[in-house]
Order: sequence, then structure tokens, then C-alpha cells
Amino acid sequence: MVVEHIFVTTMEPVDAMSVTSQFLAQRGFVAGVQTSFQLGAPGWNVVEMARGRKTAARAKSTLELPQQIRVEYDRGRVTVAASALTAKEAQNGRPPKGKPAAEAQAMLLALVQNVEYLLVHRADPATLMGQWSQHEDGIHREGLRRRARRLTILWSIVGVLVLLIALAIIAATRRG
Repeated sequence: MVVEHIFVTTMEPVDAMSVTSQFLAQRGFVAGVQTSFQLGAPGWNVVEMARGRKTAARAKSTLELPQQIRVEYDRGRVTVAASALTAKEAQNGRPPKGKPAAEAQAMLLALVQNVEYLLVHRADPATLMGQWSQHEDGIHREGLRRRARRLTILWSIVGVLVLLIALAIIAATRRG
């Protein structure tokens, strides 16, 4: 799943990239190798960062999905592209559906909007960090609820199977 957003800022490229990389690093993003540059405009104009598990299959919640973000600055125009790969998307190549997909999309939208607020509105990074943290905590709580529900169903089925086996053994011993 990919979310792309374009906006305009009046910040200088080095300042914008520096603020962005520091902000993302505080939420667990790690910088990748910076290999691209723009001819005729020396300086730092691209930030690429990633966080999450190496593979989507190892992710236990939406927050642990492999996530990547690329922020590109071109004469005041900033392009932000964020992506997250869900386990189902990795398996069959089709876009995900349902609540996990909605959570991943909401997470990516919050990410790109926070970068916009940071660069365009020059919002306080601490305030944005608090809002982003609350959003991610909500996603985490929903994931825990979903896992607890699945475990309850699983253990209920196991309990019923054990009960049926016990009843079958009791019935077999009474006949014989």
C-alpha cells in the first residue's frame, strides 16, 4: 500500500530534510543509503527512511509492518511517498482489505500529514510527536483486541474438542 502526498514549503532544502529526518528518527525510522541527487542544485534534497520488521509475515501488528518513506524536495515542492507492505499483500500481490488495511492506510496518511504539518505549518515537533504517538497507540490497542479475540475463539474450539474427546472416551469405557 502506497500513499503519496505533494505540498509546497518555504523552508530551505537542507533545513527541511534535517527537520524531517530528525522527526522520523524519533519514531523509529532509520535512514537508508542516500544515493540520489539533482543536477544543478547541490545539497540535500532527498530523505529515505524505513522501519518495521524485515518481512511482513513477522509483523505482529500494523505498526510492525515494513514501512518506507521517501521525502523529496524540489524548489519548494515536497513529495512524500510512504508505503507499508501487509502480509497478505506480500503473499498474493493484491491490495489488502478489511480493518488491517484501513489501519495501515490511516497510519500512512497520519505519517505524511505530520510531515506536511512539520514543513508547511512549522508545527512543534513535540506536539506532532504526541499526536502521532496517540494515533499509533490506538492502532496498537486495536491489534491487541483483535489478537485476544482470535485467541479466545481458538481456545474455545480447543476446549470443545477436548470435551468431545473426553465424552467419547467415557462413552467407550461404559460400553465395554
